[in-house]
Amino acid sequence: MEKQTGNDVIFTELLAFIDARLEKVHTPDPELVKKHNADPLNKDWQIPEGALWEQSDVVHDLLAFLAEQMIELNKEKQAKIAEFLEWLEVELDVKPDRKGNTGIEALTGKTKLRNYLGDYQKDEEALSFDELWAILRKNKTRIARNLSPSFMQEVKRAYAESLSALLPIKEKLRLTDGLIDQIVYRLYGLTEEEVRIVEKEAS
Repeated sequence: MEKQTGNDVIFTELLAFIDARLEKVHTPDPELVKKHNADPLNKDWQIPEGALWEQSDVVHDLLAFLAEQMIELNKEKQAKIAEFLEWLEVELDVKPDRKGNTGIEALTGKTKLRNYLGDYQKDEEALSFDELWAILRKNKTRIARNLSPSFMQEVKRAYAESLSALLPIKEKLRLTDGLIDQIVYRLYGLTEEEVRIVEKEAS
């Protein structure tokens, strides 16, 4: 049997919690709630202790909470991506292209650079440093900065720091998005086969 990761366990427990609510079981097991809330991994998904909920209330509140989490996570992600790209633009000192574009926008491969984290919805991996550096080398005639070995190491360190901050956010987005989907599937009472059809059409 494949061993579950900490995130997989959280996901499974939350879905079990939702299933119980949809079955109109309004009083959760207090020990299970305490165990769930005490786990540091669940700090973003706390369950109120000693409360009774109506089915519609708990599902509505959880979906609203998860939607808000998605908004905040996306804001944080975009801010950290912008921070790295702005730093890179300053360091590279890119010459404007013929259309007057400046910075990253003037570089060949700008789309890959702007999307260096990769889209979790498309199962895309983050751009490797070798790929990033290859893009910069292709643009060396437009870059005023000398792409020396020492500068390469400087960019490599900054890129690693950026990814170390962004990859956990990307994983939280993936899990939260998936959880929202699973809750909606349960609300509509979709079978496993119907879920497969929906997810196939969405991919």
